[in-house]
Amino acid sequence: VRLYCEGQVRANVSAVEIELPAVEPYAVPPDLERRLEYFTTHIVPRVQGWLGDQMYQIIKVIGHTFDDLPVKGNIAEIGVHHGLSFFLITALRRDNEKCFAIDMFDDQHLNVDRSGMGSLSTFVSHLEALLPSEQPFVQILQRDSLTFSIQEFGNLFAPEGVKFFSVDGGHTVAHLCNDLTLVQEVLVPGGIIALDDFFGPHWPTVTEGFYRFM
Repeated sequence: VRLYCEGQVRANVSAVEIELPAVEPYAVPPDLERRLEYFTTHIVPRVQGWLGDQMYQIIKVIGHTFDDLPVKGNIAEIGVHHGLSFFLITALRRDNEKCFAIDMFDDQHLNVDRSGMGSLSTFVSHLEALLPSEQPFVQILQRDSLTFSIQEFGNLFAPEGVKFFSVDGGHTVAHLCNDLTLVQEVLVPGGIIALDDFFGPHWPTVTEGFYRFM
């Protein structure tokens, strides 16, 4: 994006919107590599979010490990925002496994630490446009994770449990301890928890919450 100005100009640019060409309807490919290729070429340019550029390689290793062992179970994320990382981890889904998207979304008055600004309509529009064939396997819950009891959380994922759980919700110490306590109850043997912003300098409460939980 280039802005051309004549003479001296002082301006604050708060946002830049780029309209990309429409993509062909997505059909879930049978292999992990093709899913990840679709993610990097079609989803990353169109979905706003924060994700390391090597994360797809980590998911590739995890996916092959899950398939080889095998490890079976659902996929879930607390803290979805607009869905960038969620769409990446859906590549791990197999057969009739489900993907759970948990976020405050439009209830931003509950977002006490302002960690992310989720939008339910934006997430759903991305899901419909980029991963329509995944929609039957996606369950969306607009909730503050602090409102779940351990029993309710366990029933939500029963009986399959969760093989990969991304924890990227509230960044307070209370949220971290709560979310990890909930997630440990539903993780299957061999399952993985991915914790966002651990040791991140901008969110020391994530690191503190992790150690308090441990």
